Amino acid sequence: MLRASKISPSFGSFSLSLAAVLWALAVAGCSSSSDGDGASTATSSVSAAEASSFCDAYCEKEASCDRSIDVQTCTIRCADDVTSTLGRLRPDLVDGARTCFEASDCRAVLETKRLSQCIDETAVSLTPSKGVIAFCDAYVAAVKECLDIDVARATCASQSKLFSDATLAEATKCMAKSCKQRFQCESAVLGFE
Repeated sequence: MLRASKISPSFGSFSLSLAAVLWALAVAGCSSSSDGDGASTATSSVSAAEASSFCDAYCEKEASCDRSIDVQTCTIRCADDVTSTLGRLRPDLVDGARTCFEASDCRAVLETKRLSQCIDETAVSLTPSKGVIAFCDAYVAAVKECLDIDVARATCASQSKLFSDATLAEATKCMAKSCKQRFQCESAVLGFE
């Protein structure tokens, strides 16, 4: 959720919420291609099959590094835990993180938060889409109207570019609601409740 506290929205705890999502991905043990300009990959969402593929790759890598991990159990738990979360994200983010994680050596996988690092590394290369721009325009205006707080569009764009345009279109609709309902709706759409 794009909120600094439980009362006022901003981007302070968005990173904490994203970290919680990434932690869930890593604890649970959990593809698509980019077209080069980032536009078409941002407009789609991660499918259940792509989420399953991500979980398969994650669990196979974990099991290759730690023989006590059962790939089937890991994959099922991962898919159950993260399919809806991954469905909110851009496929090029998920695919890039998966590729990075698969290429990691076992020491990095077992001793660090490598999946989170791979997501961070992939996110740097993402270009904000038209959906990001539309969402941030609505979000910045909503925060100003409801709370009289200025939020930098660049901050909004760097955080929200992780989400698919379909997810952001739903979150943008939330900004037309009453001030009391806007940020609860946004939180539900982005999966940060």
